[in-house]
Amino acid sequence: MRSRSAHTGLGLAAAAGLLLTATGPAMAAGSATTPDGLPPRISAVLDPQAGCAKSSKDAVTVASAAQKILMPSQAWQLSQGEGVTVAVLDTGLSKGSLPQLDGQVTPGEDIVRGGKTRRDCIGHGTFVAGLIAARPQRGTTVVGIAPQAHVYSVTVTDDNGATSPDVLAKGIDAAVRAKAQIIDVSVVSARSSAKLRTAVKNAIEHDAMVFAPAAADDQNLDGPVYPGSLPGVISVANSTTQAASDSSSTTKPMVDAVLAAPGDVVLSVGPGGGAFVGSGTAYATALVAGAAALMDAYHPGLTLAQRTRRLITTAYPASPGDPVVDPYAALSQILPGEGATALPPKVPTTQVAPLPAPDIDPVWYPSLTMAAIATIAALAALGAVITVTRGRARGWRPRAASPPVHRSI
Repeated sequence: MRSRSAHTGLGLAAAAGLLLTATGPAMAAGSATTPDGLPPRISAVLDPQAGCAKSSKDAVTVASAAQKILMPSQAWQLSQGEGVTVAVLDTGLSKGSLPQLDGQVTPGEDIVRGGKTRRDCIGHGTFVAGLIAARPQRGTTVVGIAPQAHVYSVTVTDDNGATSPDVLAKGIDAAVRAKAQIIDVSVVSARSSAKLRTAVKNAIEHDAMVFAPAAADDQNLDGPVYPGSLPGVISVANSTTQAASDSSSTTKPMVDAVLAAPGDVVLSVGPGGGAFVGSGTAYATALVAGAAALMDAYHPGLTLAQRTRRLITTAYPASPGDPVVDPYAALSQILPGEGATALPPKVPTTQVAPLPAPDIDPVWYPSLTMAAIATIAALAALGAVITVTRGRARGWRPRAASPPVHRSI
């Protein structure tokens, strides 16, 4: 049975609006803040007028819409993704000061330039890595959905965000060589190729879950996108865009999605540190990949087929749109045919602090304390009254013992 009643009372589109109305007063203003009061935006392609992404001075202290919908802190009681490697195929990784990702990310191969990943002009890859594995930090609510998972960053685009199917194929092969259990292809191509199909097939044969967006972000592409359209790839849609029924959105799914997650107005880290905001199907895909990392850490013995089935079966239906991933249900439910074999040997002892609770005005503390004392005193007095009344009724004699009961054998 699911314990996600909050989902039924909180529409996906409405939840996205929570951040729009709440971030302004709860955010420390910085020079990079956008005119709408949000942190700097991260795009999937380079804005030639703005140039490479710059560091943010913003600190956000309210939960994002994605956190309100997915409630990862419930799943953190069971798993934070420890021991699981998620390969992120994207624009690269910032080498700037990113304390929330220190030790969480390994720079992998740069398929475009050669060597290791050393830069991220656009910031998209750094943003996605944070969505998956950013550790909690005092003073900000930006945190990854699997804050103890490890990210293997692979660069598969140029500085403009452009890629090709053969480059994506090489990136997937690099992720397989790195023994990544989960491969998040965060950028898309309008074309497929024999090499890309072979790379996806090879990843699946190595029991890697491959996730990819069902639509292109910030690009005018018509028709299917790849690798999300290929067999075996778990394509992901942006549930908040679907809920808003925005037919003009550039993130409208172009392939049949398998799962969905909220991808509008999500928060993460970016180049140089600070909070950034972004909207797109790639971010929804990152959240699903992070949920898969939580699941893999808690259920390490499942096959690829069982992992895929568990992630899809435990998702909750959304209207309209595709089923939305449910991190806690993906960990906690026992599915038919799995039984006790699906239960982990132990529950992780390391805990991640939950999202900040609403502040309580200290002026109420004395009132709450006095109310508690008054309640205890009232209960004690009631007990005394009952004791005296019953004692008088018996003339203060001890209660008579019940006569013995004799039974025949």
